[in-house]
Formats: sequence, structure tokens, C-alpha cells
Amino acid sequence: MPGRSLFPNLMPRLCLGLASGMLALGLDSAAFAADKMLVLKTQGELFGPASVRMSPLGLRVRTKIGESLWLKSKPEYFYMINPENKTYLEMTRQAYIDDLREDYPALRFERKEVKKEGSLFNKPRQITLLYRKDEGSELKSAEVESIARDMLPADVCRIWSELITYQPEPAQLPLNCKQLIKRGWMTNIMQHVDGSVKGRGHKRHHSRWMEMLTTSDLQWQNCDPAVFKLPAGYKRAVDRASLYLSTDGEIKKGDIEEFFMRELK
Repeated sequence: MPGRSLFPNLMPRLCLGLASGMLALGLDSAAFAADKMLVLKTQGELFGPASVRMSPLGLRVRTKIGESLWLKSKPEYFYMINPENKTYLEMTRQAYIDDLREDYPALRFERKEVKKEGSLFNKPRQITLLYRKDEGSELKSAEVESIARDMLPADVCRIWSELITYQPEPAQLPLNCKQLIKRGWMTNIMQHVDGSVKGRGHKRHHSRWMEMLTTSDLQWQNCDPAVFKLPAGYKRAVDRASLYLSTDGEIKKGDIEEFFMRELK
């Protein structure tokens, strides 16, 4: 008929084929968010008060004592950054995660329960409850609140999940996490001779819930590529002590004397 397309189903088929191709290649809406970064304001046991920025380029966490940086271009490494001394330390990803969570057990569980209820920052909220067996009974060991990762790539969300929950769930972005710190679940650093446990700066308890991470603000901002690069002119430190006590990346006698404000004998 005049005016009618000879291929009425062509565009829908093209769109469907394009979408299928994108999924097959691992592309999603994150591919269109390269000019944006997600900025979180958080607090909790893991980082203390912190600012977190995520984009397709990587992830950066700023705390009171320094910064840490993960780059998508070098996925097996983390960089600890000391802006005061203009130094940085390269660590393997697993070494950084183990160091971050040294005082706290991994979120182990025998049973997981997932609920969809309410909202979080105007997004549907997913609540994940983890349960583990303890002395013949089942205890809730952790509670994680998350939202769909939307415009962030799966690998960036996976890294964030590894830091926060130790249970990567790439489809979700964890924003709040609390876990049960209990006698018998702790490292030697946390568990005392009498069996009691405590968090950083907390009194001893045989068990207690701790807020590992709480997100108080979430915003999308224009992405600054410089955020996801090592600062120019910073010196690479050879170890943790040099990161914090030296200005050239390698600790010396004078650095130690300056730190303790007295001459070493």
C-alpha cells in the first residue's frame, strides 16, 4: 500500500539484534556512563568517614588517613596514596582486601535470604541476609542493603563488593552493610584470651553488631579522569612504613627521627 514500509518489522528486529549483540559482548548501560562518576559519602568500621568515587575508569576511596585507588586498566592491583608525603604504595588486590578486613572475619554463610522491599536513594532496595551455623544453631551473620548498579560496569561493582561484603554480586551495588562480630569468628587481633571481642575503639563484647559501611549520600557527577589516575610527581614507596614516614618512597633514619621528634642513638 502507498506510504507503508516494505519492511515493517525491520527496525524492531535491528534494535533487538543490537541489544542482543551488546549483551553478548558484555556491554550494558554502563557503556554510556563514561562521562559520569558515582560519588558516595559513607562512614563505618571499614573506612571511617569516607568519600567514594566510582566510574568505568576505576574506584577511589578517600579517608582521613589517605586514599586508595583501583584502576580498571590494572585490575589486579590497588594503590594506597599518602597525599601528605606525596607517596603511594602498590599492592596486589587481594593483599589490600585482606589488609582492609584484617580485624574482621569474612562474611561466611550457609544460607542466604534475599528480599526486595522499600527503596534506597529512590531506587528499589534489595536486602541480603546471611546466616551461618554456630554451636548447633543458626545465626544471622550479616545484612547487606544494595541497589541495582545501573550505569556502573560489573567489574567496578565487583571490586566494591569485594571490599564491603566479601561476597561479590556484580548486579548489585552494596551501600549499607552490618555484620555480627562474635566470639570464635575473629582473628587473633580481635579475640581476647577471655573470648571477648571488640571493634576499633569499642569496648569488649562477646558478640555485637557492627556497622561496616553506611552510605549517607549518593550523587552522580561529571567524571574527572584525573580522579582515576595516580597523582603526578608522587614517589613510589617500597613498603608501608615508607608510604607514611618518607617523602621519597624509602624510609631513612632522618624520617624516623622527624616522626618521633628526637635523635635516634
